[in-house]
Amino acid sequence: MDYEKEFTDVKERIRQYEKWQAHLERIRPDLDEQKQKSKQLKTILQDKQQDVDRLSGLSFSSLLHTVTGRKAEKMDEATALVLKAQLKYEEAEETMTDLHHEIEEIGAHLHGLGNPKADFQRLLDLKKDVLLREKNSALLTLVEASSTTTLYMNEIKEAIEVGKKAKQALENTLFSLNKANDWSTFDLFGGGFLTTAMKHSHIDDAKALIHQVQRHLRQFEEELKDVNQFTSFQIEITGFLTFADYFFDGFIVDWMVHGKIKESYEQAATLLAEVETTLSQLCDIENELHSDLEDIRKQKQAFILNG
Repeated sequence: MDYEKEFTDVKERIRQYEKWQAHLERIRPDLDEQKQKSKQLKTILQDKQQDVDRLSGLSFSSLLHTVTGRKAEKMDEATALVLKAQLKYEEAEETMTDLHHEIEEIGAHLHGLGNPKADFQRLLDLKKDVLLREKNSALLTLVEASSTTTLYMNEIKEAIEVGKKAKQALENTLFSLNKANDWSTFDLFGGGFLTTAMKHSHIDDAKALIHQVQRHLRQFEEELKDVNQFTSFQIEITGFLTFADYFFDGFIVDWMVHGKIKESYEQAATLLAEVETTLSQLCDIENELHSDLEDIRKQKQAFILNG
């Protein structure tokens, strides 16, 4: 039997089991919070005599037109309140759908992992036999150090993978917002219907991307919590989960004031910089772990050669 491989495989299954259990424990309160938020926002919209179902799923430009009854470039405070509530309501509803889906996926993951802790206990019993028979505790210590470092590496890689998705989604959002800003500048000089239509098109693209950004940010934050919980490293976690709310607030305020999206763009750009900084930290940790693994490999090789 390859003790090192089996030890690492079982420990990896335990890591996955504990990781998904932790996700499940965090997701359930998140789901309750989104349900409450959705209910409150729907009440606000109904108080404003809005048909919530009719507004749901509209592009920003169509939503603006439906609420105001005209293709407005500016809006009053009452309209702004309705638009903010509708955008946040849709985000909460989409997030609830995501969370329900993730709970189902986690259940499938946990079922597939079986009972790794029982397997680990069996491995510990085997370890005692190996120690008594061969008296090579130093080598076993190196084997287990290699296993632990490999598990840390897996956790870091998973966080990097999700972080890169958040980064790409933010870059796509910034591209759309930047294009909308460019067309807004043309609009100031009387660009006419085509210019306004192009600006709306890019803003609609940005709105459609925001939920994707928020979903990836939420998953990235989950992965960072895993890093902090299941490795010896600590990563500072910023307020990723509130991005959509702040974005929509800034989005509407920008539109009320000058029909541009300066504040929204700056919020997304700031968040992108934070994600990039966190990814850089994770990559540094990954490189450190690579170096540690190589050192352990050399120590094991020397131990075996010097027997």
